[in-house]
Amino acid sequence: MCNLYLQDRRGDKTTPRWRGVTLLHEMKARGIPVAVASDNTRDPFYAYGDLDMLEVYRMATRILHFDHPVGDWPQAVTSTPAKVMRLDGFGTLAAGGAADFVVFRGRNWT
Repeated sequence: MCNLYLQDRRGDKTTPRWRGVTLLHEMKARGIPVAVASDNTRDPFYAYGDLDMLEVYRMATRILHFDHPVGDWPQAVTSTPAKVMRLDGFGTLAAGGAADFVVFRGRNWT
């Protein structure tokens, strides 16, 4: 998110034109594990990060077109990064499994 925010900033109050994302759909289609994350937490480069992986996934859905159909793209912020980092038992929800999260009431499923 930070790089997308910073790309094509010219300081002349023009609309950014050159913003790129890499070929994640094509990589995944070739069997390459795809993970999406952000390490920016209100730092000097990006004042909006708060380590919220739900926000990262929401932005990835918009920016990288992880929608229609959603398929297994949520794994890009859950089980795939855990597998890549060899963190067995992380990245999935399971009865009796380790958990570190906050539950909140949602208005609806969407």
